[in-house]
Amino acid sequence: MRENGDVKTCCSGKTSLGNLNSKSIREILHHSDALEEIKSYLLDGREHSNCAECIMHDKQHNTASLRQHYQTHYPLDDFTHKLRFVDVRWNNKCNLACQYCSPTFSSVWEDRMGVSTTSPRKSYQDDLLQWVLEKSHELKELMLVGGEPMLMKQNYELLKQLPQDCRISIITNFAYDLATLPCFEDLLRRPRNNVIWNISIENIGQQLEYVRNGIQWDRFLANLKLVLQYWPDSVSFNMVYSMFNALDLYDIVRYYHEHGVKKITLMPIAGHPEISAFNMPTPIKQQLVNVLDRISTWHAQTHGIDADLYPISGLQSIRQGLIESHSKNTVNKKNFYEKVQWYDSWSDLKFNVLWPDTIDMIERYLQ
Repeated sequence: MRENGDVKTCCSGKTSLGNLNSKSIREILHHSDALEEIKSYLLDGREHSNCAECIMHDKQHNTASLRQHYQTHYPLDDFTHKLRFVDVRWNNKCNLACQYCSPTFSSVWEDRMGVSTTSPRKSYQDDLLQWVLEKSHELKELMLVGGEPMLMKQNYELLKQLPQDCRISIITNFAYDLATLPCFEDLLRRPRNNVIWNISIENIGQQLEYVRNGIQWDRFLANLKLVLQYWPDSVSFNMVYSMFNALDLYDIVRYYHEHGVKKITLMPIAGHPEISAFNMPTPIKQQLVNVLDRISTWHAQTHGIDADLYPISGLQSIRQGLIESHSKNTVNKKNFYEKVQWYDSWSDLKFNVLWPDTIDMIERYLQ
């Protein structure tokens, strides 16, 4: 269920089965021609356009797609079509103002820019929550996404009532005091291997506070230590790759590894071309490739034959992208500094103080 009310087969699904603003979840699932067509394709072993993103991913990358996860854990081997996996997005409003985000996804950016997008309160939320709870005996996995899912009261009710054998996967930013949340005790009561933490993070210390504006480093670190205490094998990081962290990535990865985080996913920044590593001139991209190679060597030496159990997903595809990207719209020095000035205007911290080595590269190689 998407934040705009669209009901889809999964978060990567291309086809809307219906919208909760006009129909109930029951009406959509019982009377959706689109859903019946998708079911028919899957049962016949045919590829449907709804699954195009995962199909393309499977062909282009050597990493598991969401489609592979479903096929492995929830194979379509009967006609009962029970509700095994739910990804509920009650709203998309985050409590941070990450430098690369927008009013669409951040209530803080809404206030800053004076933009009104959508209300976090939806008319269908109570009915949808009740439906999920009615189906809770069928559920095997629940994905909690936001905005910030750990601050949504509907999720507190789900965590209180869902069966203990239901896996809970959480994508979160840690911009809150985890130990004081109403749902923390409910999480502790669950089997440790049934709670998965996917933490959105790019940097360390003041660099983190600059990029993810509104977060507090000390609180973040306290939350990280807490989840690693109770769920040491179930913590991974989602990192947006950009000039905010590209040059320092080796130190960042090693720092968090020493704290106990062994699994990382890297994804390129969307938008903000001035800060994208792929838009930098060749000499800078070569240095960034060297950083990634250094990480790969360290990773292989550290984990040996178990390296695949502690993946840094996306590293090789980003490396390949840096080598192959020959953008005609390579950023220039004026564009870069104008963007940095805009970032600085939202923070008491300053880019040139926090990233002196990056500034040095910009001065040397950008025109």
